[in-house]
Amino acid sequence: MATKQARTAALKIMVHPDMLAKLRQLGDILGQAPSTLASVAVSQYVAQQMRTISAGEQAVSELVKQTAPELVQQLRLLGSDKS
Repeated sequence: MATKQARTAALKIMVHPDMLAKLRQLGDILGQAPSTLASVAVSQYVAQQMRTISAGEQAVSELVKQTAPELVQQLRLLGSDKS
């Protein structure tokens, strides 16, 4: 279960008038203020981007762990060829 956090920091964004109208319409349907919907949308976007970045970093780290021993061996062989 997600922990409820108070929204206490302000951020001003500009949206197209059509987007504001859609936020207001959606807010009316859901019983939420447009600013609340925008806050939730931004939070979801940031969380998804952070998960994407983390997954990429983990994939690269795993790739390095798996290929490093072979790369070291190949570099040693290249170094021994020059002797």
